[in-house]
Formats: sequence, C-alpha cells, structure tokens
Amino acid sequence: MAAKLILIIAILMAAAVSRALSRSWWERRQLRVERYRVPSADAVQSRRMPGKRLVFLSDLHDYCRDYGSEDILRRIREAQPDLVLLGGDMITCQKSAGWTAETGPALGFICALAREYTVIYAEGNHETRFRSLHPEAFSAYRKALEDAGVICLIDGSVLYFIDGHDPL
Repeated sequence: MAAKLILIIAILMAAAVSRALSRSWWERRQLRVERYRVPSADAVQSRRMPGKRLVFLSDLHDYCRDYGSEDILRRIREAQPDLVLLGGDMITCQKSAGWTAETGPALGFICALAREYTVIYAEGNHETRFRSLHPEAFSAYRKALEDAGVICLIDGSVLYFIDGHDPL
C-alpha cells in the first residue's frame, strides 16, 4: 500500500513538474505587444511634439531566434517608432552554461534595429553579469553595438532630442 502511494505521489509530482516546464517554455516564446498613450501635462510640450512613438523591448533573453527576429522587426516597423528603447536582458548569461553568454542572435537583431531606428540600450542583470564575468567579450559586444550606432547606457543617462525638440 505504501509503495503504491509513493508511486502515485511520484507520478503526480512528475506531471506537475512537466506542466510547469512546458508552461515556462511556452511563455518564453510569446511576444506580447502592448500600447500605451502617455498624455503630457504640459500643453506647450504636447503641441511641439505631437504623437511621438517609442518602442520598448526587454527580456528577450536571446530568444530573438525563437521568436523570429523578422517577426519582431515587422511588428516594430508597424508601430513606426521615433525611438527604440532596450531595457536590458537582451542576452542570456547562464550559470548552467558555465557563466557563458550567447550574444550572436541578440547582436544581429539589435544591429538590424539600429540600421532603421535610433536605439538606446540600457543593460539588465544578464548584461551586467556578462560584463563582470567576461570583460573582454563584453567589450567586443559593446563595441559592435556602438559601431552599429546603438547608444549603450551603463549606469548613465542620455538626453535625446526628437526632431530638434526638448529632450525626452
């Protein structure tokens, strides 16, 4: 009887873990587009910069290849942004892989974005980890981004002007 109970519990636990892993895999491959309208309290500012559009991307964790970077680029083009902001974690630096970082798909995707838009990239915890664990590789990654025209922020800020108007 006890052996049967243990077997049933083990099967239920395996099913629960399998379900959780499947859900996690599925969620990481979903691309969600949300639109927000941010009104300006300053009527003068609203008249000077009507209808400016920003695209904010974060936490792709190098899944550009899984989502299909062309699909993401298509959705960005449809939004017709004036500026693309990257909120970090575009790459993955994982302990399970010996603290290595895969930057190829993200680098190609971000450089493609920079060919069409102004891109400002703030690092997330994966970029910070990559920078601290692999400084030379991170420097090469950052240089490639900057050579493509990406504005990289590390513990900093930037004033950005759209069409000669006051900074954002």
